[in-house]
Amino acid sequence: SVAHEAGIAGLPLALAFGVSLPALAQETCLGIGGVGRYEVVVIGDELATEQTQFNMAHEVTDNGLVVGQVAVEVAGPVRVTRVNRAFLYLTQGRFQLPPEQVVLLPSIDENGLETPSIARDVNARGWMVGDMGEPTPIFGTTLRRAVAWRLTDAGGIELVRVAPPVTAPGLGTYGWLSSVSEGAETWASFTFEGATCPSFGGQFEIPTERICAVRLSTNPGSIGFRNICGACPEPDIVTEPGGAFPSGRVAAAGISPNGARLCGWREDCGTQFFCGEPRNLRARQWFASSLCGGGEGTNDCLACIACITPDPFAEVIDSAARQNSVLDDGVAAGFVADGWPGLELAADECGPWAYVWNSLPCGVQPACLSGSAADDVGTELPMPVPADVGEALEQLLGSEAFDIERNTNPTQGLCVGHFVVGEARYQILNKEEPARRGLVWFAADGELDGNWAAADVNTLISPIPPIERYSKMIVRSLRGVNRNGDAVGMAEFKRADQPTTAPPIRRAVLLRAVPQRLNGDIDRSGSVDAADLAILFNAWCPEGSTQRCDALSDLSCDGWVGAPDLAILLSNWSNTGGTAAFAQGGDPVPEELAPAPLREIIDEFVWNITKGGVE
Repeated sequence: SVAHEAGIAGLPLALAFGVSLPALAQETCLGIGGVGRYEVVVIGDELATEQTQFNMAHEVTDNGLVVGQVAVEVAGPVRVTRVNRAFLYLTQGRFQLPPEQVVLLPSIDENGLETPSIARDVNARGWMVGDMGEPTPIFGTTLRRAVAWRLTDAGGIELVRVAPPVTAPGLGTYGWLSSVSEGAETWASFTFEGATCPSFGGQFEIPTERICAVRLSTNPGSIGFRNICGACPEPDIVTEPGGAFPSGRVAAAGISPNGARLCGWREDCGTQFFCGEPRNLRARQWFASSLCGGGEGTNDCLACIACITPDPFAEVIDSAARQNSVLDDGVAAGFVADGWPGLELAADECGPWAYVWNSLPCGVQPACLSGSAADDVGTELPMPVPADVGEALEQLLGSEAFDIERNTNPTQGLCVGHFVVGEARYQILNKEEPARRGLVWFAADGELDGNWAAADVNTLISPIPPIERYSKMIVRSLRGVNRNGDAVGMAEFKRADQPTTAPPIRRAVLLRAVPQRLNGDIDRSGSVDAADLAILFNAWCPEGSTQRCDALSDLSCDGWVGAPDLAILLSNWSNTGGTAAFAQGGDPVPEELAPAPLREIIDEFVWNITKGGVE
């Protein structure tokens, strides 16, 4: 069958039947922690209303559970209205639920009414946390009520309302759960309503927030709490000798996988802003007192780590810092802003800037500041400037890290180290709104203090555009990441039939990481073998094809599936983690594939796609 001198469908005969492969001239894609590129999955495209910022995926687990929020239209008694709903998406069938389908989480209030909801985090055991709106008679608004959902083995979803541990009369019951642990006991970070504090020079009293950790259970009697230890009060923010702001709001954003650490921030009762964030915003971290050998008496409570931010020194009051995610050893990700000592900024730069804090061992307090010099408590993350932004860049507006995970198992070619995701903001000439781009960072183990790799995630997406119906896509923000490097967030899309002035369409997205070092392991089995070769042939989509090409089979990152991809796969044959075959120009094609069995495979492939019409 094979007699065409130039090869079959762009496949050179020398490549198909030779016994060795030439060295490839260039690398396939930029690698971040061993991730070569990302496959894009749009979540809730068939449900979501357009042009809304509420379509966002917030977290993804190692076993492929994704949660977030999607804006859907529902029929009301008078008109169709939009409701923001918490969702679950499964990349594979689990808990008796089908794969690749959006499941709206129940958000029915005590009166049986559908209310807004959001899911912020999920663990591998099927616990999801967030909040649900509850209507109030005040100005027709809704207040947030902390809720959790649990997937049952039978495919059901149980809704658990979590009331705060109210300890003082007059305190309300609004609050939210922001993060959930992975341990045998399921703990979540809980922020809820606290006492009021003065604002606007004492003219008004505004509600503040308090924090605790809550042990989740579907049995209300088994829900337990860890409150702030009595010996860990939150000090006021000193502004000058004799002056201070009340500490005000304290919020918990993240909880460690083992449930023993919380991270977040506190801010004063004022309403001033600095660098786009509340003035006097201070990063905070708390840990279960039992982590360090016992609590106060018989009560396990949350002890504090007090000096991870420049506080309480008057010369750095114009500063902002926040921790969004924390690991078991205290490594945390978030941001810091202009007043933070040690930042090397241009005169017109302010922040915030993505930041990672070093490990904080149990019971070890970092030294407080001395004047304007700070301990080496962490590292500012680099902020890449994309080529299309750089040509018209007016100012760097800042960046923020939202999630951090550590990969400890270098399977499928990934590196051991820390993945971080977030976003950057750039001011473009002659543009009113800042440009935002999703960012991904990676540091190998032992290199938290520097040597971070950083990339605009849009440069790692293949092919472009990856989604049918859309002519353009830009990932604007990444909010969650798992240990495999998979990330979730929000992207903006444009359709070819849209006017150029039309607002973009926002959608929640999952970016599935494809390891670079095992380029050719299409089925993710851990090796490059005949199964991957069969997948590549079935996905054959050479340059000029009119259909959308399979992203996972596009090994060369050129948007097509053709001869370059076959060359890469064969050069990494039976490679289980290294790049030696790739770097050295390729080992000989295995004897079982050269030449007769390979020729039979190609003959069958060509026959199938041409229905026998082969010269």
